[in-house]
Amino acid sequence: MRIRIRPIDETRISYSQVLDLIKSAFQERKASGLNYSCLSLSLNDFLEEIKESVVLLAEDLDKEVLCGCSILLLRHDKEGICYGREKHTAVRPDYKGLGIGSQLLQAIKGMAIEHHCDYITCSTAVDAKSAVKVHLNNGYNIVGMKSYKFTNYYSYLFRLQLKQPSPWCDASYCKQQYKRSARRVRMAYHEDGRKTLFGKVLAKCGLKW
Repeated sequence: MRIRIRPIDETRISYSQVLDLIKSAFQERKASGLNYSCLSLSLNDFLEEIKESVVLLAEDLDKEVLCGCSILLLRHDKEGICYGREKHTAVRPDYKGLGIGSQLLQAIKGMAIEHHCDYITCSTAVDAKSAVKVHLNNGYNIVGMKSYKFTNYYSYLFRLQLKQPSPWCDASYCKQQYKRSARRVRMAYHEDGRKTLFGKVLAKCGLKW
């Protein structure tokens, strides 16, 4: 099997086809009880979401099939540092288990370096075991937890530090940050993004947690 990864601008594939691929990949996980917000994403919302981004596609050259995608959103943090947010990494169900996800993540890393990003972030459901594993295997560290609206699960926050030296290169430092974040999120939010009673009290008092 010959897999080629390249930007969408170098192909004849439409953004509508990319969104269909993403939905087909995540539909499979919905069967396991995970409610992904991307499943209800419209094409217009998708296009708005991926402004200022690099869209990478994986194609099976032998069958001329779109089999995977990953998107790098180019952003700046509060300190003005350029970083990339990896989003919607998806592999067509019948192509899973062939290492395409890892190839996409490596290509995303290359694009982030090319665009002078200091680091890459992403998130994925805590119970999405295969997605968690592929990120850890590609150098990402779990650095936090978050609860998003319109889902039904907690998400791990990942970070891949590109610019060194940095405390984010230290696994023990990342683990500390994760533990602190997970404790706060579980106390203040339900899995679907709603505030807990404790979270409501904090919000009413104008306190950050």
